[in-house]
Amino acid sequence: MTVFEAFNNTKQQLLAIYDNNEATAIANGLAEVYTNTQKTDREIRQKLVLNKEQQEKWNKATKRLLKYEPLQYVINEAWFYGLKFYVDENVLIPRPETEELVDWIVKEHARADNNLHILDIGTGSGCIPISLKKVLPNATVFAIDLSESAIAVAQKNAALLQAAVEFISIDFLSENATKYLPNYDIIVSNPPYIPQKDALQMEANVLKYEPKMALFVPDNNPIVFYKAIAFFGKQHLNPGGYIYLELYDVYHKEVIDFYKEQGYQTNIKEDMQGKQRMLKATL
Repeated sequence: MTVFEAFNNTKQQLLAIYDNNEATAIANGLAEVYTNTQKTDREIRQKLVLNKEQQEKWNKATKRLLKYEPLQYVINEAWFYGLKFYVDENVLIPRPETEELVDWIVKEHARADNNLHILDIGTGSGCIPISLKKVLPNATVFAIDLSESAIAVAQKNAALLQAAVEFISIDFLSENATKYLPNYDIIVSNPPYIPQKDALQMEANVLKYEPKMALFVPDNNPIVFYKAIAFFGKQHLNPGGYIYLELYDVYHKEVIDFYKEQGYQTNIKEDMQGKQRMLKATL
């Protein structure tokens, strides 16, 4: 089977569950990883033949994709802020909106990273703290997550990308656990923020495969993590320090109002889709 034939075969099957653009992108992703070729190379060399191992991997991958499993989990990789991260079902797949949050921090602090102490809350794959450490090499970066499996993935990524980040498994909603943490200049988080009731509206590839612990919060307290971060910041932010948060646009007003009630000055930033997606807060 040629790469061109394998690509078309997979794309046609994926059209049963994805639109044309997404099916094409997924099939291209498989081709790039399993043949180590770019799209333009494959178009020129349409008769490039898959070897036996490549064909077996491709067929297994297609079967997984047809069950709505995300491409990133099938190939165990996702790109974030120009870096390639290992991902599996223990961590969320990094999103472009979170790249915008990282970029906001980088642009505001790139000239003052010598003594910065940064904490990422709910780190998952480690994409936020590792990306920050790569761009702000003189900063001291910490990251926490409740899931020990997620911490293991983050540590693997830090080793692969040669980023000195300290990871700790801790329950952030436990005040007894967090009170011993030190103070920080920057606290950043993309916390769980989707109410359980919204699960029915989510796409199957997210709902079936991405870790629910990292996605959902109780319907009766959807901003629980934002509240905990606000209280934590009042005890653990250095003077002049900042909190940077990714928001669920549905509840962005509730989060802003709560932070103002707690004595924070706030600044909201829209994402590339025009949604109220990011919050900066300082005491």
